[in-house]
Amino acid sequence: MNDSNSTKPAREFDLKELRQLISARGRMSRILPGFRHRQEQEDLLVRIAEAFRADEFLLAEAGTGVGKSLAYLIPAAYWAHHTGKRVVVSTRTKTLQQQLVNEELPRLQEVLPFKFSYELAKGRENYLCRNRLANLVAKGRDLTEEQKEFLQRAVVWAAQTQSGDRQELKLDSRLLAHWGLVACERRGCWRERCPFQDSCFRQQMIRRLEKADLIVVNHALLLADARLGKGVLPEYQYLVIDEAHNLEREAFDKLATTFSLHETKEALYSLAHRRQKVQVGLLAALQTRYPHLKSYLDEAKNVLEKALQALEGFFAALSRHLTSRAAGGGQSVRWTGPFDTRDEVCAAYLVFDEAMQALAASLQPLQEEVEDKADYPDLESVQEQLQEILGDARYIITECLEDPEQVVWVNFYAGQAMAVFSSPLRVGEALDENLYQNLNSMVMVSATLTVAGGFGYFIERNGLADYARDGRLATIARPSPFDYDHCCRVYLVNDMPAPGQPDFNSQVNEFLGQFLPAIPGRTLVLFTSRSMLQEAAGMLRTTLGKQGITLLVQHQDGDPASLLDELVACERGVLMGVDTFWEGVDLRGEYLTCLVMVKLPFRSPADPLTLAWNDHYRANGENGFHRLLLPDAILRFKQGVGRLIRSESDWGAVVITDRRMAAPPWGKSYGSLFVRSLPGGQVVETDRASAGREVRNWLVSFSPS
Repeated sequence: MNDSNSTKPAREFDLKELRQLISARGRMSRILPGFRHRQEQEDLLVRIAEAFRADEFLLAEAGTGVGKSLAYLIPAAYWAHHTGKRVVVSTRTKTLQQQLVNEELPRLQEVLPFKFSYELAKGRENYLCRNRLANLVAKGRDLTEEQKEFLQRAVVWAAQTQSGDRQELKLDSRLLAHWGLVACERRGCWRERCPFQDSCFRQQMIRRLEKADLIVVNHALLLADARLGKGVLPEYQYLVIDEAHNLEREAFDKLATTFSLHETKEALYSLAHRRQKVQVGLLAALQTRYPHLKSYLDEAKNVLEKALQALEGFFAALSRHLTSRAAGGGQSVRWTGPFDTRDEVCAAYLVFDEAMQALAASLQPLQEEVEDKADYPDLESVQEQLQEILGDARYIITECLEDPEQVVWVNFYAGQAMAVFSSPLRVGEALDENLYQNLNSMVMVSATLTVAGGFGYFIERNGLADYARDGRLATIARPSPFDYDHCCRVYLVNDMPAPGQPDFNSQVNEFLGQFLPAIPGRTLVLFTSRSMLQEAAGMLRTTLGKQGITLLVQHQDGDPASLLDELVACERGVLMGVDTFWEGVDLRGEYLTCLVMVKLPFRSPADPLTLAWNDHYRANGENGFHRLLLPDAILRFKQGVGRLIRSESDWGAVVITDRRMAAPPWGKSYGSLFVRSLPGGQVVETDRASAGREVRNWLVSFSPS
């Protein structure tokens, strides 16, 4: 059994053994088909092993094809085996998680001269809650016909499953949309009072994690666990963060405190609401079972109605207050204080706060009356949930709103404010406090960590400056081993209008309508704006269809995984996407030979975190564009370009329609920084009239051999 506090003596594993393992004639080459020695991978592997041994933090940039997964999994497995100290590996995407658990780690089991154990950690929402399922069945909660159908299928599956993992439940999306009815939830968990505590699927997973040498987790769960200081992950001091370029943004989102209209309404509805003229919910159930409590229940229902009205009133006032800033189509709008009771929104919040306190007071006598009854855990759970919601709302609105070190923002949908969030401005400091300080060694790996060859921007943004000053932070960068000069060419279309000019969108769409039919094979078009994507798709769908080209559009034609499958299945296809497709796409060979980048991926200046940092830099006499927007865009640009060449036999062309990257007089002075971030390859400036012919001729004449 692996114990992070194990007294197993640490034995210095021999770095020569690791080098021999992945050498040209080593065990990996003999056992694993297709494995080949790469010096870049060996350098990375050895440096990671040294970081574990020296209790160092390490930043490692590894270009596409280096083989970074094996470069950190091998020393991690050796370290866990030799010292008894478990290692946690965190990734952002499910694709990489599945690759590690289903491919890389099983292959290592075949090759390494010892056995090790590994487990995949998942969030509680992935697991069936037996208690919630039993309550739904036993109490006959009023359900829709579709929900009843889902419940029937879930009951059959629950009797058969060994894991309780949602991934096992093979239902169509229509039924699976009701998974939330039976999923484990933090606020509704009965904990030690649960009658299914011993057979809880989530608890079974946690017990498996306690015995594992290596644990694979995603960034969201890693950060949630770090914030709570307890929960899913057992104690650990050695951490590998892959896809580390996403950590800051992921932390900003996942370390946020939330006050949600939908979540609060659901909590209130769980007490009572009308459905098809019938009163349903916990209070209705209590009235059936405890008729002598009618006066208490009637009072609670009256107060509940006032709380619901106050909730709607607050979010309506917030919508009116911020509607002008949301009108431009933005989904997130920054909200700044101060908290002023004369303000309509703050006044509406105080009404909500008072109503929620009154509701809690009205539920207290009911709790006392049913304290020894089976309904007590349900009532107590709702009380705890409401108190937590009220506490989060108070923290955001009365404390964070006027705190310059907090970023408060509101998410909108169809012009309606739906949720309020608050997160630390200095996310790096929060990462240090919640995560780094508990570690002996941490390795952060990505293909994109450097800007202009340096790690300085990443170090600053991720709270690692003190570790660098103390000499505890090391860095290593190894380029891709692929021959980009031979297999990749970058074309800059330098006569397009500049982004921001009124005719930029229409001119890009016109160009794509001429360019895409001229290109053979499969093309990925990356956008930075969902509205621009939809506009382009609307103009091009018919045109491309007449040319026999399959057009696949994110948010219109399916989920990302199915869109990639469809692109592979068609002979000529164009896939258009936004953020999701700027990273994680791994289409090799002929399945992707052209990548079009419509605009350089600068974040919107209205993005709440960007806006807050711009204000901070301006107040300190600094330039937010050069300190934040530019280096962030370069890292995202590197990720986007990295979608094209995925193996040694790949070839293709990158086409960029943003003239800011071109040389003067067409481009901007900072355009050269984007050019320098390319992994080799020839950069050719062209005009829109010639681009289709030039790219087509190069792709047709290119021989991957």
